[in-house]
Amino acid sequence: MIKLFNGSSLIQLNGKCKVHCYWFCIDRKHPVVPYQELIVGYNPNKDGIELNESGVNEFFAEQEIKLLENYLATRGLDLEIKKVEVIPVNTDYIGLGNSPSGGGAGFIRLNEHEGYTLPFKVWGYYYYNDPQD
Repeated sequence: MIKLFNGSSLIQLNGKCKVHCYWFCIDRKHPVVPYQELIVGYNPNKDGIELNESGVNEFFAEQEIKLLENYLATRGLDLEIKKVEVIPVNTDYIGLGNSPSGGGAGFIRLNEHEGYTLPFKVWGYYYYNDPQD
């Protein structure tokens, strides 16, 4: 049985408010498990398959999510961990890395922060909507 995970944290955004940040792995060179096990009807020649591949590459393996949890704890952040329940994903699945930014949505490039020590790259995606803006 494949065990992959997602994680999120409540973070302070620009000193204004707290928002949920959804962490994901970025720039993974090889899938944690073969794409055939992660994507329904996987066909490497299908148009747009790279969106599906990059989406499933965002999931964390069990060891990775534990490392992320420990790293975030050193920064004073809790990590809510959720097991990915639907594997394989449908062919219309895209990951957070392909989400829009701007207008209150954006990315945190955790791996670019000073003192980053994890052996894989992690970004976070957040959405902030303040009716007073």
